[in-house]
Amino acid sequence: MDILFDTNIFIHREDDDIVPEDLRALEKSLKEKGHRILIHPHSEREIRNDHNEQRREQNESRVETYPTLEFPSYPSEDDIDFRAAVPEAADPNDRVDNALLYSVYVDDVDFLVTEDKGIHSKALELGIEDRVFPIEEGYDFLVPSQSGLEFSVVMSPVQSVMILELRAPSAR
Repeated sequence: MDILFDTNIFIHREDDDIVPEDLRALEKSLKEKGHRILIHPHSEREIRNDHNEQRREQNESRVETYPTLEFPSYPSEDDIDFRAAVPEAADPNDRVDNALLYSVYVDDVDFLVTEDKGIHSKALELGIEDRVFPIEEGYDFLVPSQSGLEFSVVMSPVQSVMILELRAPSAR
């Protein structure tokens, strides 16, 4: 799976404070299972355009350790369904948020993890709220529970339907 992390997660992850336990557990589990944690190129560009030199250098050093989503799709005026829920943004930060959401909307990535409430509101409008998580919900959904059940996410080729397959763990 490809999981897109918003820059607020990367910056929070690499901040001077102690990394929250649920974020550590989420990243560790995703990496152990071979899933890719990605940053969107618009997010990376937003960081590189920061006028505060010290903050820019700190944040650049943080995000450079993560791979960038290659060749993501971008919303156009022709995408009527997307634009009905998420109009063109005038603000550069909102354009980045919209690009992140569009990557989920068109299945360039499987999930998005963000603490941005505005992105969560737009995801609800788009009907993709089940694929956009804050850290804690991402952990609860993407990290196998203590029940011993394992899961995999299969994207159906028909109408981008997500199917969650639960199964008992295989005998070791």
